[in-house]
Amino acid sequence: MDVFLSRMHISGLQVSGVFVEDVSNILELSPVLEQFAVNCNQPGGMHWLGHFLKGNDARHKRFVMVLGICGYNGSLTNLKAEDLAYVVTFAEYKVKGFRTGIYTTPDTSGLRSVISLEEHRAQAVSESLRLLMERKASVAMMSFKVGGTELVEGDMRSNGNYLWATRTRMIETHLPLEDTFEKTLAKLGKSTRFNLMYYRRRLAKKLDYEFIPDVRNIISNEELSQLNAGSLNPIEDAEFRRRWESSNTLRGGFVMGVRTSEGRWLSLLGGWRSEQTTVMHWQMNTAGYEKDSLVTVMRSHFIENEINIKIKDLIIYGGTPHSMQYFFEQGPVQDVVIRRHSLRWLLLRLSPANLKDRIGFGGTNFLGKLSRSNDLVWSRVLRGKSP
Repeated sequence: MDVFLSRMHISGLQVSGVFVEDVSNILELSPVLEQFAVNCNQPGGMHWLGHFLKGNDARHKRFVMVLGICGYNGSLTNLKAEDLAYVVTFAEYKVKGFRTGIYTTPDTSGLRSVISLEEHRAQAVSESLRLLMERKASVAMMSFKVGGTELVEGDMRSNGNYLWATRTRMIETHLPLEDTFEKTLAKLGKSTRFNLMYYRRRLAKKLDYEFIPDVRNIISNEELSQLNAGSLNPIEDAEFRRRWESSNTLRGGFVMGVRTSEGRWLSLLGGWRSEQTTVMHWQMNTAGYEKDSLVTVMRSHFIENEINIKIKDLIIYGGTPHSMQYFFEQGPVQDVVIRRHSLRWLLLRLSPANLKDRIGFGGTNFLGKLSRSNDLVWSRVLRGKSP
């Protein structure tokens, strides 16, 4: 565990940048990190670390978490959420098991990547990137919800010889929920509003079905493989089981479902809740019902259920192609890249565009795609202390 003296001061306290690198050490801090996310008005941002730091997505990555700690006493044993100034998570690419010195954001939406109060978020990114480069990283990038301020020229300062670039993009962040289902539907477009109710009525006329808000103690372990194999878009069985286990065992997790009166499961939907925010992570729809739009039937029941339990914000992790996306609130996300003059940057830009060919280079390569973007305007990192 490395400790760096940060240039940030909060409430008169010096902030230390503490690197936590072992997944088991990060997971031990989960309750503190989840509470810190709530304190920063980013509920759900630190949930399910046990899911995201393991499994297929993590096979070619090594995770590093930078904690900005006010008045650090040399130990994380009694760390409290109130001691934290920021939490920034990086994923280092590995090739054939070897570290590359190339670090990327674990979440391009900014939901899980940077946790901090809005007024500190840009500086938290600047500090964590600077500290990472001082540990001899070759390339590092971070995506974060802008909140109050963006990083602009002059914000990135270091004594090293680096180049950096940024871009800002708009994404769908969440769907605000009203206190009734009817009021929420009224905010949606005519076509979306119609479909959310039409397909429910249509399915009910076709067969006798029921919506179950919590199916975690109903579906047996033996049924899981069969459900995945019979779904419209089956995935690797191990990954399906991992999603199921995360929804069952990790804090805030839930799984809801729709099934026929004979017990045949038509759709399952899982994710997590924190405070008055729900994050939908996955959905499974049974094949053979394409004309019945099970995805819409399930989402209609899902929205209504969350309203009934007083949820105010609904997030779909990774976005959605469903027409409801057009009625989500939008917000800016800034991508920040900093790099040395190195061969690794050239190799990153030349990394294969095909997903199958990229497996040895960390799987899905958002950073590689960003490195080839014409949106980036590079400038030299200024020398000296941050303003």
